[in-house]
Amino acid sequence: MILKRSSTLVVHIVIVALLFLGIPWQFGSPTVGYAGPANHGGRNDPPDPCEQSLTPPGNANGLHKRCDAIGIGGGAAKGDFNRDGFADLAVGVPYEDQNGIGSVGGVNIIYGSSAGLTSTGDQFLDETDFGFAYGGGDHFGWALAAGDFNGDGYSDLAIGMPDRDGEIVANIGKVVVINGSGSGLNTLTATQLDVDVLGRAGAALVWGDFNGDGFADLAVGAPEADLIGFTGCIPLFQNGMSVGFVQVLYGAPRGLTTFASQRWGQFGAVGCGADFHVGDSAEDGDRFGSSLAAGDFNGDSFDDLAIGVPFEDLGLFDKQDAGMVNLVTGNISGLGHRSQNITQDSSGVGGAAETGDQFGRVLTVGDFNGDGKDDLAVGIPFEDLGSNARDDAGAVQVFFGIPSPDVLVATSGSLFISQASLPGENIEAGDLFGWALAAGDFDSDGRDDLAIGSPGEAVSSNTISDAGLVSVLYGSSSGPSFTRLQEWTQDSSGVPDSAEPGDQFGYALSAWDYNFDGRSDLAIGVPFEDVLSTSTGTQQIDAGAVNLIYGSPTGLSSTARPAQFWTQDSPGINDTAQTGDRFGQALY
Repeated sequence: MILKRSSTLVVHIVIVALLFLGIPWQFGSPTVGYAGPANHGGRNDPPDPCEQSLTPPGNANGLHKRCDAIGIGGGAAKGDFNRDGFADLAVGVPYEDQNGIGSVGGVNIIYGSSAGLTSTGDQFLDETDFGFAYGGGDHFGWALAAGDFNGDGYSDLAIGMPDRDGEIVANIGKVVVINGSGSGLNTLTATQLDVDVLGRAGAALVWGDFNGDGFADLAVGAPEADLIGFTGCIPLFQNGMSVGFVQVLYGAPRGLTTFASQRWGQFGAVGCGADFHVGDSAEDGDRFGSSLAAGDFNGDSFDDLAIGVPFEDLGLFDKQDAGMVNLVTGNISGLGHRSQNITQDSSGVGGAAETGDQFGRVLTVGDFNGDGKDDLAVGIPFEDLGSNARDDAGAVQVFFGIPSPDVLVATSGSLFISQASLPGENIEAGDLFGWALAAGDFDSDGRDDLAIGSPGEAVSSNTISDAGLVSVLYGSSSGPSFTRLQEWTQDSSGVPDSAEPGDQFGYALSAWDYNFDGRSDLAIGVPFEDVLSTSTGTQQIDAGAVNLIYGSPTGLSSTARPAQFWTQDSPGINDTAQTGDRFGQALY
């Protein structure tokens, strides 16, 4: 935004004046500060609706817009923790209670086999495995990402705990890593990462090999990080609150290391906690790093990083929370060779930037046209459609990778996808189409397919509100096909359980090959599923579940290999289903 950047002249004048008056000026601490969640800029924050009881239970329609974006982990398929060739599923349970302490969080690991996912060897992890005492509201398992960070051939798991308190300041966030082994994730290797961007650190995670050295690297989003508390640092714009940062840690034989790590922010953040900047100016509430994705968009064999900034304001500050995506290219020395910024006001992008759209709230990567370069899908779940009469109907924009010296993905020729584009689907207010995304080759034709979650979709002729829907668009030479389409709900034939109000089927998605048949399978999070307890016989409201639908030569099928339904009360699964756990809110 030219208007915003013109403010740098004022800042430069202020700096010169300070120096003239003999007031020291220097760039400060390398640790990004966080002043806590309340009273930013002198205001009193209202209660967080995401922490309140939903009425009716599980029905969050109308509240999602103010909730923090779910931490979707990403990267190429590397979720094989025991290196047996079968992908394994990590399930985040961020609202798990422990010892009477609420929302501590946890992660279930369900291992793959020739028969698909199996409870054999299932593991349950929580923060005590990493040396932490239980803390209320820590939300361990909010975000997940699995990559081979030490190059031993076993996938390792990074887990975000974004609301862990520091010694003084609340909700600074922590990220932990546990290494894979022949017997699965090895708790003896559980470690805390030395992340120094603070402010819900670990709310988003993604891995990629950004420097092409064969070791997986990890990007950590801290969307609530502030530009305050630095000696000599004067934020360029507003108060510098919740501007957001991303830290990139590089893999090595001994695992992830802070040596040569990079701290990324937006323009004006360098010297105020960031080493590098990209995109627009750092402003209050941008929440740079709310979502992350990685892929090789330009086909140069180095992974590139996409960073979601869903609360970016555009125009003359009149398009609040319209959203932006920043892309940074990888190279032999890591991220930073060149960058690209995209909004809905960019040439060739569908729709238009509007207040509250939150373009970039969720990201995923796949090669949808089979040309050997990764493509980027951007969720816009609060896009208003039907001449803006359908509030929060939602949309998705797909950008295709391109071998260009100037940009990473092409905006011209990109695809704008809404339910109005898809046969048999209708746009309705509150559907939140694009709330979750996943890419996988479900029919093994060499092109990735795109799964899109609409957790606010009402099904059965609109009689079951917020039951949820997943749309699958199959890849083609021109990208995701509008005509080769599947729609899945819990009322679809062969899908276990049934659609109920407030379930929000499709709230989270992940696609790996859990039975090693050469086709991706789709895991679908249903975190507001009510579960009948096998131990007490009582209904556990919002305990959560995961549906799994397997790939086949013709695509996803609930019958070629029977679809599965997993809860914490499934036989052999560690822990028990309890009210409010939200098993399946995050998947990897």
